[in-house]
Amino acid sequence: MELGIHLIPAHSPQAKGRVERLFGTLQDRLVKALRRANARSLAEANQVLETFLLAFNSRFGQPPAYPGLAYLPWPARTRPDDLFCFKFERVVTQDNTVSFSGHSLAIPLTPRQRGYAGTRVELRHHMDGRLAITYHGKTLAVHEPLEQGTPQVGKFTPAKKAALPMKKVALRPSLQPRTQSPVVPLPAFVPAPDHPWRQPYKTMPVPGGPLK
Repeated sequence: MELGIHLIPAHSPQAKGRVERLFGTLQDRLVKALRRANARSLAEANQVLETFLLAFNSRFGQPPAYPGLAYLPWPARTRPDDLFCFKFERVVTQDNTVSFSGHSLAIPLTPRQRGYAGTRVELRHHMDGRLAITYHGKTLAVHEPLEQGTPQVGKFTPAKKAALPMKKVALRPSLQPRTQSPVVPLPAFVPAPDHPWRQPYKTMPVPGGPLK
């Protein structure tokens, strides 16, 4: 889609029949031609195929309805690395990082730049192994792979883990640590002579007399 290439499916039985007839020809006539030529190696098979295609196209080939080329020029200001790569979408977390392949990848910030927490960014895994974090076409960070080479889809190990700088936050007065005052033991409690604890235990009268 980014290069302007669209798929035109063949929904007509005639178009599908031509494809199936071609497959039948290659699976039948070509196999017999290889057997007759006694081809036993890849080089011998390619030589037979070259002769077979010349005869096949001269017999069944049809001139195109539109002989002109259908190729379009390369779009201006378009870099191949930005298109021919594996692309993934992620949401930036509160610590301004994205998670990919089990690793937390940081997005560095400048002193005057805000964070991207909560925004959706695009991860571009290039063919040389580099992983770029982009936002609306702007590259925010590029992480180098631990091992150079052709990448695996959805697999990435950064060369080094970039740690975000810790910010020192001043505590509010209410959150400042308090100085502990010395613990003063309380005096022992001694009840007075007329305290209820010193009175003898008395049973409460039951209304209506004692129970029988």
